[in-house]
Amino acid sequence: MQGHNHTIIELAEKITCFKNKLKLWRNKVEVKKLASFPTLNLLVEDNNIDITDFEIQKIINHLEKLIADFDRHFPADDVFKHNWIRMPFKFDVSDLHEECVNINQFQEQLIEIQCDQALRYNFYKNTESLCAFWLKLKTEKPIIVKEALKVLLPFSTTYMYEAGFSALCITKNTYRNKLNPERDIRSSLTSISTEV
Repeated sequence: MQGHNHTIIELAEKITCFKNKLKLWRNKVEVKKLASFPTLNLLVEDNNIDITDFEIQKIINHLEKLIADFDRHFPADDVFKHNWIRMPFKFDVSDLHEECVNINQFQEQLIEIQCDQALRYNFYKNTESLCAFWLKLKTEKPIIVKEALKVLLPFSTTYMYEAGFSALCITKNTYRNKLNPERDIRSSLTSISTEV
């Protein structure tokens, strides 16, 4: 889940997917189907081990604790709160949360977007990012774009921070610890390729 151009919406979808997998695995373990755990399944089948109900219950308890931890850290209602950003042409305007600023203008601008067939075509045919799509509408639909960018633009991961720290560690190692690392780090973190 690390890398460039990831939005909080995409990462929330991945977390929801993993939470659903945990529930599926728990349900399979309840009926003693261990195929979701290939190493355990291989061990059981190769050695003709009969797993006891106590062991099954321990696995189920562990999976339930994981599910509870993920539910506590990543509540389910937060995932679908911003579906209008991800799927603006399929979202029902009446489902918008009333907490939005200027809710009437917000709903009207979303309806205008949904009725624009050229925009719909571009949304589904182009491979541009969600940020790029919403940024193209900034001058025409400022209220809805402002709300979309509040969700899309904040860093969803610590990827850039970690990349910068790694670059600093490499640049300012024991052999170069007296150098000023600013220029070296800037060239390490840029997405522009340099020709030497």
